[in-house]
Amino acid sequence: MRFPPCPTCQSTLTYTDGELLICPECDHERSASAPTENAEPVTVWKDAVGNVHCKVDGVGAMQLKSSVVKKA
Repeated sequence: MRFPPCPTCQSTLTYTDGELLICPECDHERSASAPTENAEPVTVWKDAVGNVHCKVDGVGAMQLKSSVVKKA
C-alpha cells in the first residue's frame, strides 16, 4: 500500500502505525485520517457476504481480506 509522502521532508518511506502516518527519516507523525493534498481518492464498500472491496483512483479495484481491515 502506498501512503502520501511526508509533508516535512517529502520521504516516500511513510508507514502507518494505528491511526498515525509516520516518517522514518524525520520522525514526523500525522493523523492517517487527515486529508492531504497528495492523497489519492479511495472508495471502499462491503458486500452482502462481508467481503471488503475498494477502488483506488489510478490503481484500480481490489478486494481486501476482512481479517486485515480495521474500522476507523
